[in-house]
Amino acid sequence: MLLQPLTAAEAALAGGALGLGGSAEWFTRIRSDMVGVVLPRRSVRWTLLSPTPIEQQVVGATAR
Repeated sequence: MLLQPLTAAEAALAGGALGLGGSAEWFTRIRSDMVGVVLPRRSVRWTLLSPTPIEQQVVGATAR
């Protein structure tokens, strides 16, 4: 599952549903061009998005 930057309420809800515990709070602090990849063992890996110019033109900015 991929999660984008979240509000505090969204992070609490997602954290409870996915069993992330305190690490869910990090979703309120990540940059707008980052996502968290939630793995089956209730761990999170972070990635920075870097769209190509054509992707930016077609899809738009990597912001919420």
